[in-house]
Amino acid sequence: MWKRAATDWALPAALFLVVLVGLWQTYQVSVQRSLTPLEGFLLQILVLLVGVVASFVSGKVSARGANRAQARSALHRVVALSRGVAEFKVAVDRRRDVMRLIASQSSGVVPLDHVDSSLDLLYALADAQLQTASDAILDWGEIIPEDVEMIRKQGRIEDGNVVTLTEAVTK
Repeated sequence: MWKRAATDWALPAALFLVVLVGLWQTYQVSVQRSLTPLEGFLLQILVLLVGVVASFVSGKVSARGANRAQARSALHRVVALSRGVAEFKVAVDRRRDVMRLIASQSSGVVPLDHVDSSLDLLYALADAQLQTASDAILDWGEIIPEDVEMIRKQGRIEDGNVVTLTEAVTK
């Protein structure tokens, strides 16, 4: 669980103390005599203002927590993406070794079916990472929609998918 900053609890605590002091003063006055209509009205206004401010502070803290949850989700996707890219690099190195072994056993020639299976594997790994990136973009779009829209207008994202440099050049 994340630690709460001092500002998260300081204002609500101060408001709570103001309300307690106000209630105590109201109690002291009402024990001695009846409240005048003006004093009753001012008490109502004070309660209303404290309620509005407390609602605002509570909403602000709640919204910050919601943004953290969305940011965590997006962060997990970026971590998954980086892991996938690392796996992709390992797969490329392994496929290179396999192709060299096959080529060394057959006069430097690699049969097309081996090349196709290697390229299919690499394509599937790349596609999985692009899907993760697309999901991360959607997550970030919930937190910072203006920035995602700006990138979309620049032509770097289309329909939630990252546009590669090759795709951008061929358009």
